Amino acid sequence: MTHLYPKNFARFYDLIYHQQRDSVDNEYFLNEISQTKGKILELGVGTGRLFVNALKEGADIYGIDISQSMLEVLNKKLTKEQRKRISLQNIIDFSIDFKFDLIIAPFRVVMHLLEKEKQIRAINNVFEHLNKNGRFILMHLYRI
Repeated sequence: MTHLYPKNFARFYDLIYHQQRDSVDNEYFLNEISQTKGKILELGVGTGRLFVNALKEGADIYGIDISQSMLEVLNKKLTKEQRKRISLQNIIDFSIDFKFDLIIAPFRVVMHLLEKEKQIRAINNVFEHLNKNGRFILMHLYRI
């Protein structure tokens, strides 16, 4: 499964979503990140809305995203060394050589998984990447 945001969308994503998202969840997620002493993984890292701030605050954070165009925007914000912390992977089958104390999925990550089987595979994969007593925080917004 791939989900490609058009390059123009990715390029303007920060401008489009800055006002909509930042006041909704930035403070919450950055607080959770700052309270975590171990490794953190952001699923759907996108253009780095949370990731860049977390790095600036000294978090041991990594990120994955399924969209190459979103990661290209993020790469421009990072140093060469910081770029090693992000990768193009899918939540369903991502593989990282270590486990995390906190895994977050801040915005619409699971929305792209329409089949129950894929949702279950993704949650199981997240669980496999958590340390004992690790936490997974998922934000998923539904329109009613």
